[in-house]
Amino acid sequence: KGAFTGAAKDRKGAFREAEGGTIFLDEIGDLSYALQTKLLRAIQERTVRPVGADAEIPIRVRIVSATNRELRSAIRNRQFREDLYYRLATVTCVVPPLRERLKDIIPLARHFAKLLSGGTRWLSESAEEALRGQAWPGNVRELRASIEQAAIFASGSEIQPEDLALPTAAERISLAAGNRDGFVGTLADAERAHILRVLEVTGNNKNEAARVLQIARSTLTLKLKLYGL
Repeated sequence: KGAFTGAAKDRKGAFREAEGGTIFLDEIGDLSYALQTKLLRAIQERTVRPVGADAEIPIRVRIVSATNRELRSAIRNRQFREDLYYRLATVTCVVPPLRERLKDIIPLARHFAKLLSGGTRWLSESAEEALRGQAWPGNVRELRASIEQAAIFASGSEIQPEDLALPTAAERISLAAGNRDGFVGTLADAERAHILRVLEVTGNNKNEAARVLQIARSTLTLKLKLYGL
C-alpha cells in the first residue's frame, strides 16, 4: 500500500499466493528479458520483494511452466536466458502438435461440440472426416475455435463440414504450389511452401537451407518427413 500511485491496499502477489502449492507460468517463452532476470533471482534465492518493501520474503512453491516456443533456439538468439531455462527444465514434458496426434482430433472435437453447445450439437460423419484432413497449425486452440464457431452458427443439431469454415483442399494445394494470389490457407501450408522455396534456392543443400531458415538440421529433417518432402 502506498508504494506507487493507485496502490490503495497491500497485495500478496502470485508467488506468495501460491505459498506451499504450485504456480503455473504460461507462455514463459514470451517473458521479457528483464523479467526473466527477476524470475531467475526469485527461483534461485527462493525469495521475493514486493514493490516498495524493505526486505525479502521467503517463498516455497512448485513451479510449472509452459511455452509453444522452441526455447533452445531462443537461447541461441539471445531471447531467452540459458540459466533460467535450466532452472525451469528440471523435468520436461513435450506435447506433440495435433497433426502428430491424429487419433486425438475427433475425441477432442466431440468434447468441444458437447461442451460449447450445452449438448445440443454434435458432429456429422462428414464433419469429422473434414476435421481429420486438417493440419491444425494452431493445435487444440484452433480446433476449439472452429468447433465453437460451428456450434454457434450451425443451422441444425448436426454440425456439417460447411459449418466449420475450414480451408478447402484446393486452397491448401494452391499455396504449396506457390500460387498465393488471393489464397487463405493454413500456417502449415505456408511453412511447407517456404521450405520448398528455400531448398530450391540452395540447390537442395539441407545444411544451407537449415542455416537460411535459422533452424537445426535435425528440425529441418523432421519437417521434411512431416510434409512428405
